[in-house]
Amino acid sequence: MAADKGWKAHSKWNRTILARKAGNLLTYALAQGAAGALAPHLARSWNLFHASEIAYARAQDRLLKAGLAAEITRRGEIVLELTEEGTASLPPYLRPEVHWRYRWDGIWFLFAYDVPEPQREHRDIIRRALIQRRFGQFQKSLWIGPWDIRPWFDDLRQAAGILDFAMLLEARTVMGVSNERLVLQAWPWDRIASRHTDYLHAVGGILEAWEEDAPSEAEVREAVRSEAMAYVGAMEHDPLLPRKLWPPEYRGYQVYQLHLDFLRQASRLTRPA
Repeated sequence: MAADKGWKAHSKWNRTILARKAGNLLTYALAQGAAGALAPHLARSWNLFHASEIAYARAQDRLLKAGLAAEITRRGEIVLELTEEGTASLPPYLRPEVHWRYRWDGIWFLFAYDVPEPQREHRDIIRRALIQRRFGQFQKSLWIGPWDIRPWFDDLRQAAGILDFAMLLEARTVMGVSNERLVLQAWPWDRIASRHTDYLHAVGGILEAWEEDAPSEAEVREAVRSEAMAYVGAMEHDPLLPRKLWPPEYRGYQVYQLHLDFLRQASRLTRPA
């Protein structure tokens, strides 16, 4: 399918890892269930993601056992609903609108560190944690982001004893650099834009093909799996900055809208008669 071509364009993407992450989108479907309008499309689409009804049931069972979802009765029907823990476990790229709507107060948080070589394992831990929190690398050992990470920093300081070689600063300006330039310098926008473009091309091509020739359910299932992997690949490393900080020609919003449109179309094409 076309989505696979977009995925293959990035040799560093590991198909197994992406598939596992895409499988976790069942949690996303449940999260949207309470919203109403898109719920049937999501539920149907992520049912299609799994190879069989048995696999789908097993995925639901894993959520229940992990405490990420609970069974409730709604309109006389037993359905799954996310628990607070389940909602908290959602990766940012599954709820990008929450982060785009973040009301940034103009304060940047800067994380600076100089880890001694004998303790370089701390450097790797810090780097991974900063990436997970969508911080950008402004300089070699200086990371920056608009999100308040003071609680995490305090936990890290107590657990890892990093006070001697790391500090967290707050600033409204950074070395006289404009916010626009800072954003462009701190995140790898060329790579992010390339992944956005690949997704838009691949998934847009699928929807165009569906308009010309209605697919079989087997073809829709294949497309749902490919689209899920393509979406994760396109958005996983997007920092999801507040809207006022978006760089020029940012296309993450278009990716998300096309993702939702794809879910609607996949659901419509496989809806029971």
